[in-house]
Amino acid sequence: IDGFETVGFFNGCAKMTDRLQNFGYASLEVTDNNHIFKKGLKINCHEFHKSCVESREKKIYSLTKELYDGSTKKWKCGYLKKNTIGGYAHVHFFSNMSFINSMVNSNDGGE
Repeated sequence: IDGFETVGFFNGCAKMTDRLQNFGYASLEVTDNNHIFKKGLKINCHEFHKSCVESREKKIYSLTKELYDGSTKKWKCGYLKKNTIGGYAHVHFFSNMSFINSMVNSNDGGE
């Protein structure tokens, strides 16, 4: 973060900002089939962070948030490499048990 070395598993870096990014509740949808999730799988989530990621990794899901003025905010996030999923969204597993079942029952490790 902010120029400090990290593990380097995902290709990219994180930078701190002065304000919250994508704060609040949202809906997450997997955008492409992969070895853990099927395209179209949805789950509720929330985000709260003051950092943003600059990555060259492919994003695996899109998020949608209904704003107070009735408009909709959309963004992409989430990274998958081998059997590791990284992203800002904190998912609410009880909102769709198929989401966690996909994670638990995945066994090929993305090799």
